[in-house]
Amino acid sequence: MLLLAACDRQQAIIERSDTDPARALLRLQLPTRPDPQTYRDWTWVECRITLPSTVPASAVLHLPTLRLTGGMVRADMAYTHAVPKARTTGHSVALGVDWGLNTLLGAGALRLGQDGRITVLGAGGQFRAAGILAKQHRLRRQSERLHAKADQYQRLIGGDSRHHLVGKHAVIRDEIRHVSARRQNLNDALAWAAARWTVDQAIAARATAIYLEDLRSMEAKGMGRTLNTRLSQQVRGKISDRMRHLAAEHGIAVVTVPARNTSKHCPQCLTPLQHRKAPDKPTVAGWKWAICPHQSCRCRATATTAPGGGSPPADSPTRPKPSPTRPPAPW
Repeated sequence: MLLLAACDRQQAIIERSDTDPARALLRLQLPTRPDPQTYRDWTWVECRITLPSTVPASAVLHLPTLRLTGGMVRADMAYTHAVPKARTTGHSVALGVDWGLNTLLGAGALRLGQDGRITVLGAGGQFRAAGILAKQHRLRRQSERLHAKADQYQRLIGGDSRHHLVGKHAVIRDEIRHVSARRQNLNDALAWAAARWTVDQAIAARATAIYLEDLRSMEAKGMGRTLNTRLSQQVRGKISDRMRHLAAEHGIAVVTVPARNTSKHCPQCLTPLQHRKAPDKPTVAGWKWAICPHQSCRCRATATTAPGGGSPPADSPTRPKPSPTRPPAPW
């Protein structure tokens, strides 16, 4: 890896092509011998770089970081370009995003009318990542087993460096690092995909703000050993950071909303819900099912997140469809 960010123009220069904005020319001085002594031991080398389509034509290029991958030189390109400033007030169309467990994200666009009424735009959408989440949990369980085995080997080895388990312990430690790298790469890819999907939904709805639940204060407990671990292993923090980064390029504001009481009221009549363990156990307290006690409503819905974490999926057959003439709600 060669970091060029700290180099001055006497050592490295990058310029965009005048004829093709998708190409750039990197010129840098490299030594011609292992132990350069004078200026003659250095020579200029030209590297032609093909820029991806995500780099705007008007962006200012900065010196990249060069990496050798598979016998080829790859450049991590940094650039700067102007973006519209996100507004802090005056939003009329916004995208509400809800966290889920099996359905990672659910989103729906809303419009605030001049009379103060909120109108739902379309049926919303869901970002489903069941396959990736299943692989994520499988790697987590594999990592837990490897750590348990490594700890057992360490206890048996003690301080004996000539113990016959030293070699096996080293192999297990290498496998732990390999699995950890796979988990990190998977989480990064999932975070970027989820954030890109959310921002694309906001752009399609012409929304100027994204309202996102802030679940940093959520404590995963009381839901069983397996589900507690799954809730704690979510990559919500990475998704939120990537979402802010991508939304800033389009001038979209990302607003975090406290998760407390977001699942307290019925989505149809705004009556406080009764959270129960199952639909056939209306007297047993729980969190999976929410039942509206209002006699004329009697809405029943499944919760896809932890208590205070949102509402059921948009395509759930038990979820009531919101009414466009709902009474005004605080924006």
